Amino acid sequence: MAKLNSGTRIYGNLTVDTNVTIGAQSILMGTATTTSIGTAVTTIDSFASATYRSAKYLISVVDVTNTQYQTSEIGLVQDGTNATIVTYGTVYSGASSRMTFSANIVSNNVTLYGTGISASNTVKLIRTLIPV
Repeated sequence: MAKLNSGTRIYGNLTVDTNVTIGAQSILMGTATTTSIGTAVTTIDSFASATYRSAKYLISVVDVTNTQYQTSEIGLVQDGTNATIVTYGTVYSGASSRMTFSANIVSNNVTLYGTGISASNTVKLIRTLIPV
């Protein structure tokens, strides 16, 4: 353990299960598994619109039906009324991407959706949320 200043310490190994709080700012990083995403729009993740302004996702998709894979990064920002995303860095096996993404605000929660191109998909994600 090294001491940088009166309140900061560095540990040799750090294990974080879900949430990281730095001072008063929360940065949430977690892994979620969503199964049974088919060709219908399905919720992948959500968070409170009053608490977080933006998010960054790293998403891994397994197309179970066709044994193919995709990874994408998503940037998301919301203004309390609308949620806007940009999907970038998409890499996939096979002839085309395995899933598309969209977002909306429903009941004061920002919701990220996925729509698969086949009947059965598994999604894993890491997210970073930035407070309002």
